[in-house]
Amino acid sequence: MAFILFIHVVFGTAAVILGFFSLTSKKGAKAHRLVGKGYVLTMLIMAASGLLAALIKSQIINVFAALLTCYLVLTAWHAATSKRIIFDKWVITPCLSILLVGLCAMAAGLMALDSVDNQFAGFSHVAYFFIGGIALLGGLLDSYILLKNTLSEKQRLVRHIWRMTFSYFIAAGSLFTGPGASAFPESIRNSGVLGIPEPLILIVMLFFIAKTFLQSKKTKRA
Repeated sequence: MAFILFIHVVFGTAAVILGFFSLTSKKGAKAHRLVGKGYVLTMLIMAASGLLAALIKSQIINVFAALLTCYLVLTAWHAATSKRIIFDKWVITPCLSILLVGLCAMAAGLMALDSVDNQFAGFSHVAYFFIGGIALLGGLLDSYILLKNTLSEKQRLVRHIWRMTFSYFIAAGSLFTGPGASAFPESIRNSGVLGIPEPLILIVMLFFIAKTFLQSKKTKRA
């Protein structure tokens, strides 16, 4: 168990570092693609080891979180490396899987809400609803491809951006405000500085999504 947690911490930390360089490097450049590959690999190892640890320790919330992270990273990678996204097995399988995860997380949240202390397996209903909500959102957006059969270039890029960035949000949250926060001195934990990265990551995500939409409009006008 100690070795699994060691792998989880090491690769999780590496993923946060690589994710930072991926966010700050020029999009589409060779460096961005190279760092991105490293990020995908480290995130998948981090999530897989986290999933194994969660199963051993019966931490249901972390099982959902690990599965959601794998889904976000893999579908984001698929969006980045595919010239055209259609409703094939590479979309259908993740779609059905994450919808199941989302429904199970929501069910766990309802059980927590129905309990005396609003908890299920040691975690609040809020945590289950948050993970379940993101999972269902991802699955519903996958279903959109079924209706349209394909995605435009703009939609493909936005799909890549929000999924990869949100997976980074989860990794950063685990390190800075989650279990990983215990590695920092108490003075830093109490300063509130560890709470800065998460909202900042979401702001960066919204910035790049908005930039993608604006560039698309400029291209059409040209």
